[in-house]
Amino acid sequence: MRSYKDPDYRPEEFERLRETRLAEQDIFHGQILHLRKDTVRLPNGGTAPRELIVHVGAVCIVPVTEDGHKALSREWQVKHLSREEKLALLRDGKREI
Repeated sequence: MRSYKDPDYRPEEFERLRETRLAEQDIFHGQILHLRKDTVRLPNGGTAPRELIVHVGAVCIVPVTEDGHKALSREWQVKHLSREEKLALLRDGKREI
């Protein structure tokens, strides 16, 4: 299957993969994200659940120096309340609406 970046890309090739939403159920509605469970009709006629996270939007910028180094921040996080890890993170921010 071709990618949309392929110069010979034809959107109709993807049409056979289209799913149609039959139902949706809100699980959680917060200020930054919403959780939803959809039931979709598959191209073969069957149905399947889809769990979605709907985010209000965010942005991330990766600064690159003249010599090609990427600027990341480092911080410690506690994972699963059992161990600490040092992580390299990209800084991001939420879109204001």
